[in-house]
Amino acid sequence: MVSRNYSREGRRPARWAKLLLAVVFGVTILITIGQIVSFWFNIIEFRDLFVRPIYYSLVVGFILSFIALFRLDFRNRRSVTW
Repeated sequence: MVSRNYSREGRRPARWAKLLLAVVFGVTILITIGQIVSFWFNIIEFRDLFVRPIYYSLVVGFILSFIALFRLDFRNRRSVTW
């Protein structure tokens, strides 16, 4: 019969992986909250001067993604959508 040794050393890497994952998740949440606060303060302080470039970049991004989604390759008769 094979002896199975389930000691604490066998489980330690899983514990470290969970701890590392929790630390990375926590740091990501803190950085995200900091960026949201900074963004909000810039909107409050600068109003249109800060929001207008973001608005233009979103509009241009939507236009370019629409063009990329529905562009046609006339030479090879291929497209992204069909």
